Amino acid sequence: MIVSDYISDAEARIRCGEQAEDRGGLRISYNPAKGARLVNQVRRRAGLDAVWVPIAGMSPDQVRTNLAQSAVYLDLGPHPGKDRIPREAALAGAVVVVARRGSACHDADVPLPDLFRIPVANSLADRTVDVLGLALRNHESALLEQEPYRNHIIGQRAAFNREVKNLAKMILDGGASG
Repeated sequence: MIVSDYISDAEARIRCGEQAEDRGGLRISYNPAKGARLVNQVRRRAGLDAVWVPIAGMSPDQVRTNLAQSAVYLDLGPHPGKDRIPREAALAGAVVVVARRGSACHDADVPLPDLFRIPVANSLADRTVDVLGLALRNHESALLEQEPYRNHIIGQRAAFNREVKNLAKMILDGGASG
């Protein structure tokens, strides 16, 4: 029996529908602890007139504010599980772009459209540049494509509650061995 997690008060955080330029210009946030070398390659190749914001040394409120001002959240590092920052970024209205690694390979964990899950290959940096350009040029369309992902995140609290109830029932019914 698996008990997952959820982002608290997820419904209240959605701030979608703003064009990239309305979100503080072309702002791309990333976690420098994950895939920093690849992000730097992408930055050099992209040649975008964008502000690249590393999410580091920030309070939780500062992270949320930064994500709400970002057009894109880029995560090219490993995904050992359902990572928190990509989910918060999606709920804040940023387009999420990830490398297809670990849990990001699985729709059950990271149900983003394939376009936004970059295959790990020699062309990862070039492919990421292409997807970033598309997400920035067509921000509203990219947000619409990611609406099912945001809805999935919102539904995680209800799924968590069901899982806990099922686990409690299993334990109370003697179905779990100690």
